Amino acid sequence: IDNYDTHMRELYKCISEEYSDFYVIRNDQLCCEDILELSPEAVIIGSGNGCTNDTGVCRDLLSHIIGRIPVLGIGLGAEVLGECFGMGFADAVTKGKSVFNTGFDASCCIFSDIPSILPCTSEPERIPNEALMSDVTPIARDEFGRCIAFADNEKNAFGLLVYPDSFGENGKKMICSFVSLVCTKREQNV
Repeated sequence: IDNYDTHMRELYKCISEEYSDFYVIRNDQLCCEDILELSPEAVIIGSGNGCTNDTGVCRDLLSHIIGRIPVLGIGLGAEVLGECFGMGFADAVTKGKSVFNTGFDASCCIFSDIPSILPCTSEPERIPNEALMSDVTPIARDEFGRCIAFADNEKNAFGLLVYPDSFGENGKKMICSFVSLVCTKREQNV
């Protein structure tokens, strides 16, 4: 789902190199029922400007698919996903660094092929209130201890609060690992 974000071009390019059967839908292009009729095997909700109320069909769609198909939210898309899990977010205090280290939980399937610590070239705009993270687990933190990724592994729902391309080629590996969930699920159903 495209929330009118310029980074969607990079995300599209990354996915299309690994997987050809997908649609890019703007958040106000189709209603939830129309998207469900496409029988998506997974959903990636891209970032965007503004707040979660500016994400069109995303919240309604998530209420129908969480736990049924894999979901990856990026940036603003991760915030919408987090809100579906009852999380709250606050503006992040800018640390003023151009590059900072991020540590990843290697047991999370979307981080299995990357180093446990990577440099990141962007900061999250908003961070979760961890007191409200009862259904999800932090899976990545920056060097300041801020949660920048979370997951409900049982429901195959992942939120990444910074752009994957902030991690260079390893960001592409994250996306490829998420896409491989679709392929694995398809193989299990054959």
